[in-house]
Amino acid sequence: MSTNTGLHFRHFVQALKKNNDLIEIAQQVDLVHELGAIMRKCYTEKAPAPLFTNLKTRTNKNFFNLLGCPAGLTSRTKNEHSRLALHLNLPSETSIGEIQHTLAKVIKNKKVQPMVVDISEATFTKNTVVGDDIDLIEFPAPVLHPGDSGKYLTAGLLCLETPDRSSSNWSLSRSMIFDKNRITGMVSKPQQMGKVAYQWKDQGMNKVPFALCLGAPPAAVFSASMSIPENGSEMEFTGRILGQSLPLVRTDVSGLLVPADCEMVIEGMLNLDDLNDEGPFSDPFGYCFQQSPIKRPTYTVDSVSYKDDPVLPTYSPGLCTDESHTLLGVSISVTALTALQDAGLPVVDVFMPYESQGSWLAVKFDMKKLRKMNIDEKELSNVVGDILFDLDACSLTSEVILFSDDIDIFNFKDVIWGYTTRHAPVRLKS
Repeated sequence: MSTNTGLHFRHFVQALKKNNDLIEIAQQVDLVHELGAIMRKCYTEKAPAPLFTNLKTRTNKNFFNLLGCPAGLTSRTKNEHSRLALHLNLPSETSIGEIQHTLAKVIKNKKVQPMVVDISEATFTKNTVVGDDIDLIEFPAPVLHPGDSGKYLTAGLLCLETPDRSSSNWSLSRSMIFDKNRITGMVSKPQQMGKVAYQWKDQGMNKVPFALCLGAPPAAVFSASMSIPENGSEMEFTGRILGQSLPLVRTDVSGLLVPADCEMVIEGMLNLDDLNDEGPFSDPFGYCFQQSPIKRPTYTVDSVSYKDDPVLPTYSPGLCTDESHTLLGVSISVTALTALQDAGLPVVDVFMPYESQGSWLAVKFDMKKLRKMNIDEKELSNVVGDILFDLDACSLTSEVILFSDDIDIFNFKDVIWGYTTRHAPVRLKS
């Protein structure tokens, strides 16, 4: 079997095992807090990705396994970003700088349209549960943090299409199990997912077909975290990453195009008018705000299809470094790098230091080329700020720091040294 870690989640899991970067936990693990605590320890210690094969549930029915920390950092390989490289079908030793420059090139590559294949080629249709037989309460989904309001599926690829089926959106989405056949989740109008969903509302329809893909192709998951170039799509961008067309199938229930190879696909209708409680849920900044739950649209599940013994990924956001910093941070960095270079600025690299919890962007310049531009510091800062803070991808960025090319912006010790010794507030004269 050829190894294609970006296209097949099972190949990705096997690559982790080959790299000695996977540990199977066969001892029974409680889904309430214990599993989340183990994951947080794995993130902190850069331990092997934990594969949980014995999950404690009310009925002790385990019809899927959970893989934690799929895009966390690791100390088991020479390259701590090896899991990230595998998401993109790159060799494990590919450095974070090489990963970002590869993605920057991918953005400029020609489009690679997906390939629609017959539903018979889908790998997730081996088992199907529909209607009253669905019981999401029995799903071995975890309560990850002590402050979380419920059981969450955190690594799902949410697929929506516009009413005329002319365009689609894939996004990374957290989903809280609400009751037997419903989940709740964020649908934000400013985001592309919300724009697609509310096109249905604008045409007088409050119900939107959805598919939630778990254990989807890792490259597709990465695409869903990116700011896709205008007139592009996540399914097409995944093809650029892979260098080949992404096989898709149109499902029988929702009628949506989804990756042909997934561990599980949950389908149904998103009801924009049926609002129910969602949250609180611990965030990527490391906080869990105990405010009242927020009313979110509800997803009614009509069908659950899955492989035999499916393996589903799960994330646990919190203090760095986890998927909210690796997947999203790298995606934001690449978007910023491309925008600055397209504007003609001599930018060598951009990186979102993990220690900033995804709130800083470090920008490194080619100083020889920058001096030739004859631009002063204030003007340069304004130009960079105008470009970056106009990007949707940088909406949560609080500070942009400009560095000369003697600083390794991928090394936080260098970053904080440069920041503290070369940046000082102006002291105003009284």
